[in-house]
Amino acid sequence: MAKKILFNSLSEKMHTLWQELINNPPKGYEFIVNYSKIDIDKLSSLKKNKTINFIYKKVFSKFITPISLSSKFVEIPKNIDLIYCPDQTISKKFPWVCDAEEAIVFAGHNRKLLEKNKEKIEANLSSKYCKKILAFTNFAKKSIEREFDSQKIKDKIEVVHFGTKIPKIENKKDPKFINIIFVGTANQTDPTIFNLKGGRETIEAFRILGKKYKNIKLKIISNVPKNIDTNIKNLEIIPLMDREKLFRFYAQSDIFLFPNYFGLGMTIIEAMGSGLPMVCSDMFGLPDSIEEGKNGLMIKIKNKGKYKNMGPSSSDFERFAEFIWRNNKEETIKQIVAHLTTLIENPKLREKMGKESRKKYENEFSTEVRNKKLEKIFDEITSI
Repeated sequence: MAKKILFNSLSEKMHTLWQELINNPPKGYEFIVNYSKIDIDKLSSLKKNKTINFIYKKVFSKFITPISLSSKFVEIPKNIDLIYCPDQTISKKFPWVCDAEEAIVFAGHNRKLLEKNKEKIEANLSSKYCKKILAFTNFAKKSIEREFDSQKIKDKIEVVHFGTKIPKIENKKDPKFINIIFVGTANQTDPTIFNLKGGRETIEAFRILGKKYKNIKLKIISNVPKNIDTNIKNLEIIPLMDREKLFRFYAQSDIFLFPNYFGLGMTIIEAMGSGLPMVCSDMFGLPDSIEEGKNGLMIKIKNKGKYKNMGPSSSDFERFAEFIWRNNKEETIKQIVAHLTTLIENPKLREKMGKESRKKYENEFSTEVRNKKLEKIFDEITSI
């Protein structure tokens, strides 16, 4: 009989990486999803009301974070062996593990609340009931160690990359064109997210390359802000689609371009698993996906400002995107052009890097590798 893990979801809108975990659990385990009575997404929408947001900032934010409020309502059914907490900590006297893309997630992606509630969060993480802190990347691990007393929690932190299943689809590449693909995100329909994914840099670099190479195409699968000029030959804007269709686009592509300001995302793992050479930025956890010169080429964002060691608060996304754009756009575009030129002119290098991407996926980011690590962790906890 499979052991039961309570998955304490903060929202009914669950990210793909957690859907993949729940649908493909480690051997001998099954997830029972508990949707929080305090939905974080709904709470965030309420905060758009100026009066509610003012009251929250002046009164409640001093004592609670949205996540800490949600965790107070966790109900543990019978026959549960462990609680899994995505992007959160809880204060329950019951064995639990948590995952994190970086330290700020424990305060609802709010830098100020992280500082205000650091002692409470650290107390939860150092509690004997917190059995493991699953860092998605090496950046995440360093971030948690930097923000909290590492002596209390260092033995609990382990890097476990999220994984997914990538179908092997026969490559149907167009011999007349070299197809470059840029993908937004299936979980965000706001077109302004395009800027945070490095979409502006992508278009400007292609504008330059398109004048030199007539045999290249750029396929942007994303919403694009209306104020961005996309009237460029061989640039195609494609609406967001489900993953099954998206995998076919990966199979038709030659290069994956993603000068992303955020961290490691499912899109990158999908492109890697689809056997594409990668051109990505070095922001946050992204370097875990690129072995420079082996499976891809890295875009180095030189001026990260205060965002070098920690991502922005969710309310600061626009300011963050504009800071990176304003301080790095010329150099970033220059690097993209140089990296793409290297790959465009070297078909054997593209093929070699693509094979290395698939190997890296199979060795580090596949469901099988993730589950092997989680099975060992869960077995150690639940056998006590």
